[in-house]
Amino acid sequence: MLKTVSALLLLALLASLAAAAPAEDPAAEGPAVAQLRALQRHLAGLDDFRAEFVQRLRAPRSDVVREESGVIYVKLPGRTRWNYLDPERKEFICDGRHIWFYEPEENAVTVYGAEAMLDSGTPLQLLLGRGDLFSDFIVTEDEGLEPLAPDNLVVRVRPREEDAPFNLARLEMAPGAPPRLVRLFVVDPLQNVTEYRFSDYRENTGLADDYFTFDPPPGTEIWEERATLNSN
Repeated sequence: MLKTVSALLLLALLASLAAAAPAEDPAAEGPAVAQLRALQRHLAGLDDFRAEFVQRLRAPRSDVVREESGVIYVKLPGRTRWNYLDPERKEFICDGRHIWFYEPEENAVTVYGAEAMLDSGTPLQLLLGRGDLFSDFIVTEDEGLEPLAPDNLVVRVRPREEDAPFNLARLEMAPGAPPRLVRLFVVDPLQNVTEYRFSDYRENTGLADDYFTFDPPPGTEIWEERATLNSN
C-alpha cells in the first residue's frame, strides 16, 4: 500500500507540473524556482512522455532500502502507466477515471476510483489537471540537498493543507533546453522516504489511449474498489 501511495503522490506532482504556470516575478524568485517554471511550461506543451525510473523506499529508523525500477508513461491530461520491471513485474495504470494496481505474482489487481479521490483534498486531484504546483503548494529554493551534478538545481515543495498525505517533496532538475526532472524525494507523515530518479526521457511518441487501460487476465482476483488509498 505504501508503494502505491508514493506512486500516486509522484504522479500528482508530475501532472501538476503540466498545468499552466501563473505569472511570475523573476526578480523575486531564485534560479531553482525559475527553472521549475521553465520545466512546467515545457511539460504543458507536450502530448505525452516516457522515462526510465529507479524507485527507492526507506522506512524511518531503518537502513533497509527497497529498490525497484521500470518505465513510466504519461499522456496528458491525466493518464499514466508505470511498468515495474525489476526485481518483479507489476503494473500501475490510471486512465483518469480508474486506477489499477496489478501484481502478477499475486494474480490480483486492486482497483481504485480516481474520481472519488479527487474530492478528498489530496494532491491526486492534480493528476487530472485540476490544479497547479505553484497555486496548491508552497515552492521554495532548497540548498540543503546535495545535487547529483554541480549544475543541478533543487526546489522544496510543501502542501498548503495541514492534513495532506505528504509532508515534503524535493525536486532536482538538470539544466538544459528543456530542463529535466532527474530526482524527486517524497516524505510522508510517517517519515517514510521515497526517492525517484528519472532518465532517458522521450517525448511526443504518440502513445495510444488504450495503453492506459487494463483488462485483467483470465483468473485474476479483483479486489474490491476503494474510495481512497488510505483504506486498509
